[in-house]
Amino acid sequence: QAYLVATSVIVAWQLSYFNKYMAWALLIMLALYDLCAVLTPCGPLKALVKLMSKDDAPSMPGLLYEARLPENATRPGGQRKRENNS
Repeated sequence: QAYLVATSVIVAWQLSYFNKYMAWALLIMLALYDLCAVLTPCGPLKALVKLMSKDDAPSMPGLLYEARLPENATRPGGQRKRENNS
């Protein structure tokens, strides 16, 4: 959480160099970009989730929150992984 606080302080400090209207315009554009990135089906978050949900996805745990699924759970849109016991 300290990382988020530090990032917010740095962004606020950088925005203090702009005049009032430019700072608000930048904040509104940042909020609109964030909404599009998260909610649209062609946004970068959707692409990252789709990439990480593949069975042969690269190991990038820092890019996407990971949680262990129960053994009987399946991935969304995919089939249950089968283990070879040979």
